[in-house]
Order: sequence, then structure tokens, then C-alpha cells
Amino acid sequence: MTVSPIGGYFAWSTAPAGSVHPEAPSVAFRSARSALAACLRQMRVRRLWVPHHVCGAVMTAVEAAGVVARRYRLDGTWGVPSEVALDDDEWLLCVDYLGLSGHAVDTALRRFPQSRVIVDASQAFYRQRVGAETLLFSPRKFFPVPDGGWTDPAAIVTVPTESDDEASTVRAGYLHARAAGRLEAGYAAYHAAEASLAAAAPVALSGLTRALLAEQDLTAAREARRGNYATLRQHLEGLGFQVPALPEAAVPLFVPASVPDAAPIRATLAAVGIFSPTFWPDALPPADDTIGRALRNDTLYLPCDQRYGYADMKRVADALEYVMQQHTRHLQD
Repeated sequence: MTVSPIGGYFAWSTAPAGSVHPEAPSVAFRSARSALAACLRQMRVRRLWVPHHVCGAVMTAVEAAGVVARRYRLDGTWGVPSEVALDDDEWLLCVDYLGLSGHAVDTALRRFPQSRVIVDASQAFYRQRVGAETLLFSPRKFFPVPDGGWTDPAAIVTVPTESDDEASTVRAGYLHARAAGRLEAGYAAYHAAEASLAAAAPVALSGLTRALLAEQDLTAAREARRGNYATLRQHLEGLGFQVPALPEAAVPLFVPASVPDAAPIRATLAAVGIFSPTFWPDALPPADDTIGRALRNDTLYLPCDQRYGYADMKRVADALEYVMQQHTRHLQD
């Protein structure tokens, strides 16, 4: 019997009639990095505090906007450490990691002038604005859409005039490939799609992505992700793994499990059909950023999204237990 893989990129899918759908704002871009670059330009940001542990796409946007980056380490809450202070001409970027560090973001919003805080919510699609801060979203991390990104409030940026509809149609090829069961072939298309989003030019959200997004079930995805997180966390804690508790109302992107030297474990999991991404290969936190380094090097990010249910989460836990046992025996030999 063929066992379906768990994790990895999405397949083309739609929701049943009567579902509660997300809706893209009027000012939306082809990627979150495009939205961030436009936001930085519009707000005339000159210097921006950015965590060491952040996606390279963020730095691409910062550089494209001509902004000088100041870097900071993460504290134990995955938040902004106490030594960071904003000068009058400085802004802050903080990240809601995996949709799980919202409390740390809220703390930053109480410490710093909200109008000079940008919250990277690309891993926290369901986050809501607290006050005068700017939010940055990336729907393709949560739903099967080929591109997309926007800021909230949208009114602070100008509507892009250039469109990307034709490229978006090509980019969607990997969604079709997985829906057709061609997982391996689709990975090449997926990586090509990622590469096509490398530039931070102000390009508008495609009509295809807007239509696909309107076909996703917002409520069902939220409930499935929270339920799967709780299930997988329970199984993993029973096996001795450390997994953060799920904050109230948080909607997770993945389940983070602490594993020393996660790279070989990740590779072995992939060999048995469980796919865990790396966040982020291009992020290189310095030695004093122990939290950022642990998130990059010593953490597995296990799938818990709306494609799966209880049996799938049990399979993920069983696979990880087996792989860890094999890894331990190998180290002992």
C-alpha cells in the first residue's frame, strides 16, 4: 500500500460552498517582500531594527527600499530583548514566529511607539492589528495559492500598477502537480516559483491568487491547525520532546519540536514521507543569539495544517520516534 506523504507544498484545492473565506485587501502585492519594500518606501523608513533570525526575503525588501538594518538577537520569548531601544529616526520589525509568539509581539507593541513598529505576520495569517502598528501577511504559507502578500492597514501604501497575472498562472504549476500526485516533479516547479518571487518590485496581487484565496475555508483551516497542533504536541510530549504550548487563539504554521542538530533528522523524516522545512537556510544568527540559533539549527518544524487529521498527526509522531531511535543507535555504533 502506498502511504501518502505528509507536509511539503500545497496542492490545488477549493472549499465547499458555505465556507467562511479569507479576502485579499484592495492593496495587495505578489509577495510579502514586495509589500514590505513598498511599505518601507511609503513610510520613508531609513533605519530598521531586524532580528537575526529572519527570512532572507525580508532582507531583500529592506535592501531594495534603501533601508539600513540594525540587527538584534531574540530573547527567551522569541521576542525583542530589553537592550533594544529605538532612536527617533528608527523603526522596529518584529516577527510572530509560527503564529506562536504573538504575546512577545504584543509586549513589543507596549514598549515601542506602535506607529513605528512593523509586525511580520507572514507566519501568522490570523493575527489581528492591536493599534497603530503595520502588519505584513503572506497567504501562500497557509493556503494553496501561488503568490501574494499585503500590509494592514492597506491605506499606507499605493496601489501597484504593474500586474503579474501571466507569471502567477505559470507559478501555480506546482499546485497542479501535487494535486495530480506528482510530488517529486512538483518540487522543481515549487522551487522555480519561489525563485520567481525573488525581486521586491511593487507588483500587484494576481487575479488568480485573489480568486483561489476566495475559495479557501478560513474557519475550517483555523480549527484544523489548532486541533492538529494539540494532538501532535500531546503525542510528542509523551515521547519526551519539548513543544511550546499553543497560546489561546493562536493559529500555528507548524509544530516546533526541539531536537539537537535537526538537519539529519529532517532528512531521514523526508525519506519516510514526513516533510519538515528549514527556517531559514540563509539566516545566520551570531553566537550570542542562542534562541535564534536554536530555532534555525535545533528545531524540527512538523506539519499540522488543514490537510491532515488525528491519524496523520499520530503517524508524524510515530515516524519521529522511529527516526530518533535509529539516529541514537547510529551515534552509539
